[in-house]
Amino acid sequence: MSLNLDDVKELIKKYDLLKTRFYEAWQTGRASLHDIREYVCAYYHHIEGFPRAIALIYAGCDNYNIRKILFENIAEEEGFSGEARHSDLWIDFATSLSISEDYIRNNAKYSVHAMNLLKAFTDCAYFSYEQGLGALYAYEYSFATLSQAKLKIMTEFYGYKLDDKALSFFKVHSELDIWHTKQIEDAIMMLNDKKKIELVYKGAEMLCKAFYSFLDEYMYQEIHIDKKYLNVEYAL
Repeated sequence: MSLNLDDVKELIKKYDLLKTRFYEAWQTGRASLHDIREYVCAYYHHIEGFPRAIALIYAGCDNYNIRKILFENIAEEEGFSGEARHSDLWIDFATSLSISEDYIRNNAKYSVHAMNLLKAFTDCAYFSYEQGLGALYAYEYSFATLSQAKLKIMTEFYGYKLDDKALSFFKVHSELDIWHTKQIEDAIMMLNDKKKIELVYKGAEMLCKAFYSFLDEYMYQEIHIDKKYLNVEYAL
């Protein structure tokens, strides 16, 4: 069966991340602050490594116009474009939840599922840049919706202590990832080859499974945060 971009989109929609157990709890305000703190620590490792995963796709790509799109994405993630580095924005969110910067950067444990999420990116990128593009497209396509949802959730259920700086990661990504999704769509359309689109589909599928697993199984991970790293005075 011949695949196209619409098939990739339908695949991504099947893995609705807002229906994972963690997001269902978070959207209804049933996720405790302890749950959210665990998530913030586990997910930081992926956010910090994400630009390097894109760089792997860039390194394997032989199309200049696609490399340009990937380079712009890397520059925005790393703050080379003059804006804040996205991993630093995540740190701002973490500190608003009373997790110290030192803890999340140097002491927070890896979640197995968070490692698998980043590994899905790198495995795809190593296999082929087309498969890497598929993984990146699935991530950007999903993340714009997630950021919009999280911005609403944090404002509605936990907003009484979170200022604009704390929510800046979600504000940036709720807008930027819509643009990134369109850019990656343009890149995929440049491939103009059925076999390459099949690789895109495979990469998207690998990423969707890893992302869904991270969020759905996350609630059952134990990531203990030492109390000495929590600023109790500013705890929500």
